Amino acid sequence: MVKVIRPGIAISATKLCIARPGATRPAVTRLTLASTPGDNGGWPELTQALREAARPGEPGDLAVALLPPLVEVRRLALPPLAEGELLQLLSRNAARYFVGARGSQTLGARQWRGLRGDASPVLAAAAPTRFVNAIHAAARDAGWTVAAVTPAEGAWAAAAIAMWPSFARRTAQLLVHEEHRTLLIELDRGTVTGVRRFRGGTADAERIAAAIMDAQPDGTAPAVGAIGAPGRQDLIRALGVRAVAVSPVPGDWQEFADSADVVAALFASASAGPALASESVRAVWHDRARRVTRLVAGAALVLYAMAAALELWGVHRELAAVQAQRAAIRSQVSATLIGRSSLEDAYRRLAAIAAAQRSAPHWAPVLAELGTRLPEGAYFTTIRTRGDSLVVDGMAVSASKVFAAIDASPHLTGVRAPAPVRRQAPEGEDPMERFTLAASLPGAAGLPPSAIPTKPAKAGGKVP
Repeated sequence: MVKVIRPGIAISATKLCIARPGATRPAVTRLTLASTPGDNGGWPELTQALREAARPGEPGDLAVALLPPLVEVRRLALPPLAEGELLQLLSRNAARYFVGARGSQTLGARQWRGLRGDASPVLAAAAPTRFVNAIHAAARDAGWTVAAVTPAEGAWAAAAIAMWPSFARRTAQLLVHEEHRTLLIELDRGTVTGVRRFRGGTADAERIAAAIMDAQPDGTAPAVGAIGAPGRQDLIRALGVRAVAVSPVPGDWQEFADSADVVAALFASASAGPALASESVRAVWHDRARRVTRLVAGAALVLYAMAAALELWGVHRELAAVQAQRAAIRSQVSATLIGRSSLEDAYRRLAAIAAAQRSAPHWAPVLAELGTRLPEGAYFTTIRTRGDSLVVDGMAVSASKVFAAIDASPHLTGVRAPAPVRRQAPEGEDPMERFTLAASLPGAAGLPPSAIPTKPAKAGGKVP
């Protein structure tokens, strides 16, 4: 179904078509303009037509599509330039780039990047400034605000996408057939990339077919649509003979497709063509864009602040919930921590005891083995140990035999007498020798008791 977003007009020097939204279908009005803009910049006939077309409470935005030959669209190859510089270049050389440029021209251009180092393609449009200013003045006097003035080629391209949606995804061609001319609009994924002009009817069918086939990448089948005067059917048949098939117009569009100006008015608000605007109009657009940008930026900041505040509130809320849960289990956690500390302390003590046991010398098997080596009648009176050192005092009939026996023990090394041997006679007994013996454990002396070999005790040996 055909839908019109906002009122649009298609206008040339001699005719006017107005399309407005309707409940079920757009309302279309076509008028003939007998006059042209006056010397004072006004266009009374257009003002009256727009005033009559206005409805109470209707939105005041109006989209304008300029019809050929009032506007000229050309594809140019120019160095990459900023928009302002590009428009200045075109305005200074309008007569060079546009065949029909006479007097002051209002220009529009859209440039896209080519290969690095090459000239960039430019789609440029020019229309007499006198007509463009008169349209703005007439619309203003009639209570309208001109949203944009664009070439009809941009509106026809938008119509082609609506009629044949596949044109938006590939290279395509649109034929606009008028009484005295035929336009071939080149589309690349819905964007106008060029406009070629031919004679009306079938006079240039051969050239049109060649242009369509040359524009196809890799020799693929061309996608071609056609709108305009009913006589386009003769051209469609002539192209079919030359192996160029033209897609039929969908049924919903049949009542509008025969009038190129009606189609331009219907899609004036959707036009993707370069906008035609004077410096003052562009300044207003830029100022409006800056205001909108500031409003959007301000709204974004407000939303950002609100989001940050909500996030902070959420964080505090979650923190309060966590703190409440921690308070509820604090006593249990404290008891657990105390028990864990006590357990860890006990483990540390046990580890220290085990380490001490592993590193401490095992004196019991050593002393037992020494007792077996004492000669008969000899005995120890005191035993002292420190680290891996052993000092013993004892009594023996012959201290030299004791030293010899102890020195033969594999579990002691460095046997020596730290004090002189003294002869002493205990009460009621025969005199004996008192000795002091010192020794150290060798590297293997710290073996556990099960690893120490023992010998049977000799008769009379004893350890008090």
